[in-house]
Amino acid sequence: MVPSMPLPACATAGHHETHQMPPKEVVAAAYATFAGGDTEAWAKLHTEGLTFTTFGQLPQSAVFVGTDAVIEGVFAKTPVLWPRFTLTPIDIDVVGNMVYVHNKMTGEGLDSETMHMFQLSNGKISSFTAFKDTDSMRHGKKARQRRCVENRFRISRRRWRLDNPPCCYSFPSWLGQER
Repeated sequence: MVPSMPLPACATAGHHETHQMPPKEVVAAAYATFAGGDTEAWAKLHTEGLTFTTFGQLPQSAVFVGTDAVIEGVFAKTPVLWPRFTLTPIDIDVVGNMVYVHNKMTGEGLDSETMHMFQLSNGKISSFTAFKDTDSMRHGKKARQRRCVENRFRISRRRWRLDNPPCCYSFPSWLGQER
């Protein structure tokens, strides 16, 4: 007779399942990889068919499908529009597979709050929706554009330095800025 030892529930139940981080930890990791600029690690936390929604009429407002679309359509634009952009969590709530994050949102010309809603499927983020103060964001973007226009004359008299370009130099064409 072989002596038997009780096994912990995690060893017997769902033995074919893989370990998944709790939803709150997945979302925290998404914020950390975003803040660190690690788009590859950020993408691994999301499903292939991620739906990423940002409301309003800002350059990055749309429904994006897939992580590459988000990286190109949102992440690439944000630091140009709001240098030193930062999200600081105020409160995080988890309800089933949904995570709600109330954030302080700051950057050059921006000081506001936002609510982010995440839906998780099989341990990955499958849907993201941002509820932002788009009016504050638009005013912050316009203030940055005005400063660039005001500096244009002074900038045009200087020699361009690629290692330290003035703000107008970095404005992409989708902002409607003429150089």
